[in-house]
Amino acid sequence: MNFINLEWVERATRGDREAFKKIYQEFKEMVYRACWAATLDRESAKDLFQDIWLKVYLKLPTLKEIPKFPKWLRTIANRTVIDYIRSREKEKIVCLSESLDFPQISDPTNRIEVRKLLNSLSPRERYFFYLYYFEGLSIKEIAEELGLNLSTVKMTLHRGKQKLRRILNGTKKS
Repeated sequence: MNFINLEWVERATRGDREAFKKIYQEFKEMVYRACWAATLDRESAKDLFQDIWLKVYLKLPTLKEIPKFPKWLRTIANRTVIDYIRSREKEKIVCLSESLDFPQISDPTNRIEVRKLLNSLSPRERYFFYLYYFEGLSIKEIAEELGLNLSTVKMTLHRGKQKLRRILNGTKKS
């Protein structure tokens, strides 16, 4: 969990741009990782990242409970990402890029393998994996933050795991 100076949040809710910049600096990596996990594409991730921060900036004056800022931010980010995924699923667009490195994986061989595995998942499965395995959220937390029921999250993670297991075992669904 990121450290947050509550004074910065308080000042930012009143329009202090310097305080907002400090909040942005503290949370930008967490937000970008979420965007990247959903898109696997730098340009799409940047666009999504900007959308999230614009929403945060515009909605910040409405934040009532200053200490809940990190959860509030994560909720905005997660819901914006899920909206993005839904819109792409409707359009049947999956952004895949061979030129990206998965964050925090330094060995080039492992990056290639992880990228191949992640590309085999749907954007929704990939994002749920990101929240569960990389952000450490529980299934219940994912469901609550995204406004979904528990069984939807469980089933999405389960299907993703099955898909990865089949790939790792070299078999195809019959």
